[in-house]
Amino acid sequence: MKVTPMCHFQTDIGAAGTNVPIREHLAKPHLRILPQRGIKMKNILSPSILAADFNCLGDQIAQTRKAGARWVHIDVMDGSFVPQISFGMPVIRSIRKNTDLFFDVHLMVDNPERFVRSFADCGADIITFHLEAAPDPGAVIAAIREAGKKVGMAIKPSTPLEKTEQYLDRIDMLLIMTVEPGFGGQKFITATYPKIAAARSYIDENELDVDIEIDGGVTKENIGDILKAGANVIVAGSAVYHGDIVKNTEYFCDKLSQEEIPFA
Repeated sequence: MKVTPMCHFQTDIGAAGTNVPIREHLAKPHLRILPQRGIKMKNILSPSILAADFNCLGDQIAQTRKAGARWVHIDVMDGSFVPQISFGMPVIRSIRKNTDLFFDVHLMVDNPERFVRSFADCGADIITFHLEAAPDPGAVIAAIREAGKKVGMAIKPSTPLEKTEQYLDRIDMLLIMTVEPGFGGQKFITATYPKIAAARSYIDENELDVDIEIDGGVTKENIGDILKAGANVIVAGSAVYHGDIVKNTEYFCDKLSQEEIPFA
């Protein structure tokens, strides 16, 4: 397979992705089936519980599922890689008991290989780690695979996309942060649009089965541009959990469905 180098990116492409149903269908992360040309690819909403009310977390997660969401995004912060501390294994284990949603666990922690097995055991379906936080990213990827989970790799807005190139054929999802990691409610960094488009171009041109997730600053006003840039997994926190959760989730699910396009 001819690999197109990062310097040959195109930026005028549309959204693409993979059809990811509920978590039971995603229990075989080692199967790497490339999208077939001409098949309509699905976008995915991953509501972030960082913006939820933890006094009624289970109920609010259930509302997103009722409204059509099939993923839940779980931000884990250690107070070191990022300045904030969020939550860890006990919370994930608790909510895992009462939902069949796909657990999209985003580790914002230093030396993430230390925690792979623990998060796998408590219910994660995909474990995403930060390239910047891992001294040996290849070892983290191997550990997640060994744990039987899907692999995600995240990069900060300032991290060059080229640094991910050597790992893209070994992961299931690339998370491009569109705000600085560690804080909810930030404004979308518009300078990340070319990075999203470049990643989509590289992934498609090299026929890699890799979703592109974005996290941070998603609103009803910018979701269309985000999808057109090439992201297909959309993390939304405040935009879902602030206000009417059901109506907000339905809006984004409908928008993502409308923006689906054939895999070119």
